[in-house]
Amino acid sequence: MTGCSSCSCSASRAQHSSVAAAVGASVLCAAKETETYSVRQVGSANSLEYRLFLENSAGKVISPFHDIPLYPNPADKSIVNFFIEIPRWTNAKMEICKEELMNPIKQDVKKGALRFVKNIFPYTGYPWNYGALPQTWEDPHQEDHSTGLNGDNDPIDAIEVGGTVATSGSVKVVKILGCLALLDEGETDWKIFVIDLADPLAEKLNDITDLEEHCPGLIDATRQWFKCYKIPDGKPANAFAFDGQVRDRAFAIKIVEETATAWKRLITAQVPKGEISCVTRTQIDSPFALTAEDEAKIPSENVKEPLAVDPVHTQWSFINYGNKTDLFPENYVPTDELIELSPENELKFVEADMSNPQIHSGGSALAQALFTMKNVSNTAVLFKVQTTSPLHYRVKPSHGRIETGETKEVNITMSSDSKKSDKFLINVVPTFQLEENSGLDFNSQFNLVPETFIKKYRLKCVTGSGGNSGLLTATNNGGSGSVGSISSPVAPSLLVGHDSMTSVTSGIYEEKEKSVISSVGCSSAGINSPSVTLQKELKDARAEIDRLKGLTKMDLVAKEWKNVLSAQYGVPPVLVLLVAIFAFMVGLLF
Repeated sequence: MTGCSSCSCSASRAQHSSVAAAVGASVLCAAKETETYSVRQVGSANSLEYRLFLENSAGKVISPFHDIPLYPNPADKSIVNFFIEIPRWTNAKMEICKEELMNPIKQDVKKGALRFVKNIFPYTGYPWNYGALPQTWEDPHQEDHSTGLNGDNDPIDAIEVGGTVATSGSVKVVKILGCLALLDEGETDWKIFVIDLADPLAEKLNDITDLEEHCPGLIDATRQWFKCYKIPDGKPANAFAFDGQVRDRAFAIKIVEETATAWKRLITAQVPKGEISCVTRTQIDSPFALTAEDEAKIPSENVKEPLAVDPVHTQWSFINYGNKTDLFPENYVPTDELIELSPENELKFVEADMSNPQIHSGGSALAQALFTMKNVSNTAVLFKVQTTSPLHYRVKPSHGRIETGETKEVNITMSSDSKKSDKFLINVVPTFQLEENSGLDFNSQFNLVPETFIKKYRLKCVTGSGGNSGLLTATNNGGSGSVGSISSPVAPSLLVGHDSMTSVTSGIYEEKEKSVISSVGCSSAGINSPSVTLQKELKDARAEIDRLKGLTKMDLVAKEWKNVLSAQYGVPPVLVLLVAIFAFMVGLLF
């Protein structure tokens, strides 16, 4: 491997370029020790004596818990160092040994036997590279303000979602994407989503929503795996804080910072360390700084051939997720109503006048309506909105969860070629014990409910030109700030049409943008580069979004005044614009 010529670190030039692009060459060089860590092996893999000690560039053993800096660049809290305990697709439960000198990585032991995580169908071992962030600690003496439970007494866990299968004991510079709050046997056990900066996928992933977009299914699979991985050992399913919902990058960064502060208290003896070995080579101000006596106890390298693994640890475990009706109380009968729907029977659309060429240059006209759902039951409910003509309507949101007493608003846009006979069906189900199954994705939760428990609400479509019964309308009776109060030759209906076209068409192009991005695809090795055609489509869609969002009512008023004054009086365009602005302001005032 050719090293970096600019800083003499051992990173390849390709790695250096990709990482430097994300965090800056100076950051990588400043953290070059990350690229020169090596592993000192003692004993045979798959044995009780097996240990992996971490060495620095000088060949000195250091603690992965206490001696690797958390932040390569302290000014950027989104980029952290990450050490791997368990490579993807392996199931030996490797972890740093908190109790031993210099905290080597070893295989966990239970009742004298090496521990292997069961292979839960369809996975083999862990679905990602699994490890922890150095210089962090989930304090078992302090309640986590987000979960209400104390920490699990370990460095904070991280899962690396890149395409490369790592090796145990390796160290990577990674980007924080988000987090999941696992509640493991009564303790808080955060899982931080990260991506290796050297991975081709890294430039596309900056937050948890990017992970949902570019790697669909990964978050749901992660929840399900953490929920169920102890079930084959006879333990109950794990639970989650926040109903199993992931939190974004900003939230995760804050959680990591809090655990870093807790570690600082630990390494400076401000809190009881219990059985944790806090001996450190780099924290010279710590009362646990390495001594000559400690140094003499560190074993030399002693590599041995790995031992064979019992084939039982390669078998799959299958989990029965239970009968659907088992999730509900015995003899449960759905209540008369789960939600209050407004309007109750008819969904009335207001059609926008799209004939003005300044607003609309061809295509279908647009109309909008909304309805609300209030949960009047004694449990949270899930809903799905369906229509007899799905290609002609845009429904936001089309599905979701409503807590008891909460009201949810649904906005619908239709095109002019929609039929007045179209209908909407709202399927609503109670959750009851589904809260305990929040690790499942929405469709899995919904499908767990027996058909007989689903309440159905129907709305038929009607069109109109005004009114205010559940409609998205613009008032036409004056009043400061209303569309009708704008004094200009532009009819209020045109302004309504302008708003509708700008908002909805922008939304359509945003959907197109997502479609183009998703069409690129995702593989275990990362996302393939989009073709020239896709790049052009994406660029055009984004340009159209920017143009549409830049349109305002004032643009429309000014253009209409310009047409009138220029045509009738030959007024210069600059003066026309000034007059239009003046007329607009006067209209708002009076």
